[in-house]
Amino acid sequence: MIEKEMHEQNEQQAKKFRDIKVRTEQIRKDYEKRQSRVGAFVPQTYGQALGHRLNWKRVAVISIVICACL
Repeated sequence: MIEKEMHEQNEQQAKKFRDIKVRTEQIRKDYEKRQSRVGAFVPQTYGQALGHRLNWKRVAVISIVICACL
């Protein structure tokens, strides 16, 4: 009985890991697609440069989260 439950738990865990892997791959593909469409950003003002820098911090955090899921 316990062995059967352990087997079911392992199957559920494996399914969750597969789902996470698929979602992570899709996020990565979407991110790479967006990056390839976006050219180099050339700020016209200091405010634009600062805002762009803050966006890169968000990208860095997202990248860390994606890597942690692998």
